[in-house]
Amino acid sequence: MLDVAEKLMKCGSLELDPETRVLSGPRGQVRLAPAAYAISERLMRRPGAVIETGSLIGAVWPDPDNEPENADYILKNEIKRIRGFLALAGCQNVSIRCERTIGYFIERRGQ
Repeated sequence: MLDVAEKLMKCGSLELDPETRVLSGPRGQVRLAPAAYAISERLMRRPGAVIETGSLIGAVWPDPDNEPENADYILKNEIKRIRGFLALAGCQNVSIRCERTIGYFIERRGQ
């Protein structure tokens, strides 16, 4: 049986619990909605690695028939919302960055 701490995904002071979909930092925590969780989970599985936009969209809408026409726009808004959660949770040492025309990555600043 895995210890709960082993299940947590971490990047700097940021933690994501896959069981509860709770994103935590030094100043608090928030339970993520399904889209924000799918994006955060995909990014935090491989901190520092660029995750292609199409892969993130696929995480949110696994069935291409359910993918909205404006999926890129919705993805950008969800990333913006997650960045807001990072600030509220006090994770100043963590950022989500865009690799233009490719995708996004999460990183611990100062590495």
